[in-house]
Amino acid sequence: MIYLFKVNGVCEVKELIKNLKFTWKYVKYQKKSLIKFTFTELISIIISIVVPILSARAIIFLTDNSFNQLVLVAIAIFLIENARNLVHYFGDKYTQTMYRETLIRLQC
Repeated sequence: MIYLFKVNGVCEVKELIKNLKFTWKYVKYQKKSLIKFTFTELISIIISIVVPILSARAIIFLTDNSFNQLVLVAIAIFLIENARNLVHYFGDKYTQTMYRETLIRLQC
């Protein structure tokens, strides 16, 4: 059995499901933004896995005096980090859109 939350040794899965259903009532009108946001977060996770691997390779190339390879890995890390910033920017835009539209629906 997988426990998502534990409070005083008690699993709070029912409360989590209740909160997700409540939230879904207001977010379901922004499905497109939610899907885009989820996609950007998945890309961000992949980038977060790749960058430390490349950083480790850069350390190996640094200790082996392979400066040409080191420069290539450094450029790759630079480009991937810029891609992460771009993905994060779009993720924030989708989050703002969902928040704004949800707030408008709550105020009506």
